[in-house]
Amino acid sequence: MEFYQLKITRKGTKPPIWRRCLVPSNITFSQMAVVLEEILEYETSSLHEFEFFQKKVHVREWAEGGKTVTNWQYDFRSAADTFVNDLMDTEKWFTFRIHAEEKLPEYRVDIENKVKKAILDDGDREVCFPVIIKEVSREDESIWTDALERNTYLEDTFRLQDGESDHRNFEEIKADTENNKILMTSTNPVSPELHNKQSANTIMKEFADCYLNPFIEEKMAELELEEEGSRNPDVKEYLLSYKKEDLEEKAKEFNITCSGDSKEILADELAKYVLSPEGMREIFLQADEWEADAFETILDKKCFLATEEDWLKLGWLSDAGYVVSYSDHHAEVPKDVISLYKEINTPEFNKLCRQVSWMRSCQTMLGFIYAIAPLKIVYRMYRRRPEYKVSYDEFLEILKQVPENDNMCIVRGDKMIFKTVLQDNLYERIEEYQGDREFYMPSPEEVLDYAKHGYPSEDPAYKKLENFLREELHQNTVQIVELMYIVFKEFSMDGMLSDIMEEFNSRNIVFNSEKQTEEFAAIMMNVNNNTRMLDFRGYTPNEIARMSRPEASSRVMPSMVPMGSIASTPSFIPSNAATKKIYPNDPCPCGSGKKYKKCCGRK
Repeated sequence: MEFYQLKITRKGTKPPIWRRCLVPSNITFSQMAVVLEEILEYETSSLHEFEFFQKKVHVREWAEGGKTVTNWQYDFRSAADTFVNDLMDTEKWFTFRIHAEEKLPEYRVDIENKVKKAILDDGDREVCFPVIIKEVSREDESIWTDALERNTYLEDTFRLQDGESDHRNFEEIKADTENNKILMTSTNPVSPELHNKQSANTIMKEFADCYLNPFIEEKMAELELEEEGSRNPDVKEYLLSYKKEDLEEKAKEFNITCSGDSKEILADELAKYVLSPEGMREIFLQADEWEADAFETILDKKCFLATEEDWLKLGWLSDAGYVVSYSDHHAEVPKDVISLYKEINTPEFNKLCRQVSWMRSCQTMLGFIYAIAPLKIVYRMYRRRPEYKVSYDEFLEILKQVPENDNMCIVRGDKMIFKTVLQDNLYERIEEYQGDREFYMPSPEEVLDYAKHGYPSEDPAYKKLENFLREELHQNTVQIVELMYIVFKEFSMDGMLSDIMEEFNSRNIVFNSEKQTEEFAAIMMNVNNNTRMLDFRGYTPNEIARMSRPEASSRVMPSMVPMGSIASTPSFIPSNAATKKIYPNDPCPCGSGKKYKKCCGRK
């Protein structure tokens, strides 16, 4: 029987806490989840997830009406239908996590080896059940039970059906299968005709099932719920779950007079507005295209389990009452919302929403790399996307359709200016500093990437940094996204590595060795030199250097010297303005918890 040798390390532990174990191959990820949960001493859960970062694959349990893709970068595979060999034979590691209400540790699982036969320490028996072969824990904290004691439990738990001997070896099982004498876990006997077509993997999978399935099926059965039906959510009832001050802010956003109104009246007025054709059109004109796509994906679903990734796209529409969330992490679109959306979402309106969304993405990109630019430059950016090759007059008409409270830019003369640089006429100093440089023209893919994430998630330098944060500093996905955005924000504004390190220190991120620190410094230098900068109208320091302009060589990473002695770098931003740098994807300074572009940035 084949086994994988895995080293399972709890992320974020210093020194690392880990267990090395043997687990069967030729089983499904649903079965593997139960095995890992038993090894890690967790309650069995259907909320597990395997993340293969290099392969960009998420493996989870599929549920009727549930969401599959939770991150646009990752493909989805059903845990019950995917065998571990499909991924573990080619990948070197994966992340194992459980999305429980109480935040649980994540684990990095290194796939160290694959062995065809393993002998227990007593030397008498072949391994035929999951087994822990080594562990490193902490003396000051009891995290796991003794490994020997746990192995006894694992041996007793993963047993053969019908009292079959634990000492039967693979050849015996295979022989019985060939003679059609045992049925394994299938309800139908293996016919000679069918067996002739079976692969060795199928036979070994059945052998693994012979040990694993009785316990696994029992555990999985505990998790099976009746098919979730509609909970018949109501928009007004949902809005009443908000605090009164939140409803007042929302009423102001929708220009609804609310002075002195009770919470009941506020919820009623807001429900009338969001369920009116005019109100819904106004709100969906402010939705980004990926938000609208996510909404349409769940439109006809009954109550479904929503993930953190879902709420990154659906959170703003949920604030309007269009997606009702429940305390058990489920969500659903109210029926009256569905019927109204299908009424107003004509082909013409859908096209307009997407044109406006793309305009807003281009404005976001302008804020990142120009701050101020001629309208003709923004027009060039807009029509580079094939489906948006409009005339200049059409471009200006689409620009007029951007709701006033959602427009991040203003037009003065023949130029578009990002609103955050209007204060104290900062845009004039920016334009003076930029001089007569050409405007870098981003691809449509770049624009969408920046608009969605707030940083160049597809850039190789940033991908290398992301990999370092994950593998070396053991940061989870949410932490990585936040840190990557901070890095881009600082470097694009000609910031300092010392500022970035302050952010790292505030999150208690530490380096284990001098070698790790040096590797990080080298990665950061590469990131800086490949960051699109406002100073250079979107060009990176490396691109400027390649242009062979005299002033370029002195500008390539002047602040990137050994950590601890960061040099000062001149910048067009005055010291009193540094604290006012707010990008569209920043948390809003008002404290609402929303992104700036979805809150005060629209005013």
